[in-house]
Amino acid sequence: MHALRMAICALGLALLAGCPTGVEPNTDDDDATQEPEEEFYDCGWPYGDPGDLEATGNEVGDTVENVPLVDQCGDDVPLWDLAGKYRILFITAAWCGACRSEAAEIPERTEDIREEFPELEFEYAVFLFEDYDGTAPEGDDAETYWGQLGEPEYPVLSSTDFGILDASGYTGAPLPGKLLVNPRMEILTLETGHGYPAWAFDLIRDDAGL
Repeated sequence: MHALRMAICALGLALLAGCPTGVEPNTDDDDATQEPEEEFYDCGWPYGDPGDLEATGNEVGDTVENVPLVDQCGDDVPLWDLAGKYRILFITAAWCGACRSEAAEIPERTEDIREEFPELEFEYAVFLFEDYDGTAPEGDDAETYWGQLGEPEYPVLSSTDFGILDASGYTGAPLPGKLLVNPRMEILTLETGHGYPAWAFDLIRDDAGL
């Protein structure tokens, strides 16, 4: 009898080992629930184009054109990859010394606006529409300018075909131009000249519904 019991137990274990339990990990479902990893440029900013923007013009309320740019790491960065945040696009010429001095204060100005709107994402970006000799900047001019600014964390980009001027509606004078856009790359205002960006506070507040 003992031998018969042992044989039955052995047969049962063999059957269990060879039969599916009906409970298997669903790797497909796991993959479906995972968010895709965010991709970043060499200089640290993400590929931010939401994929559903459409350029409408260069006036207040319009969505700016997705112009090609080159950042300080030498990457080609279309303008719409800077979407997703409120931004002041600081548009300048590399030869403007006073503009360079103001651009060096951008980290401080950025913190002022972030403190006012802690619930929103805000950043500056600097755009060169002219090189040091007044011609269209080349790709490595952004890197040179970035170094002169003390290698800040914000984007510094060359508009190698002057396209940022057409997209922004900025004529290039007086220097610098300051285009405020919302996360959908819609123009909230274009200001020119030097000075603290106090004008941005009410515009951001109204656009965000705060």
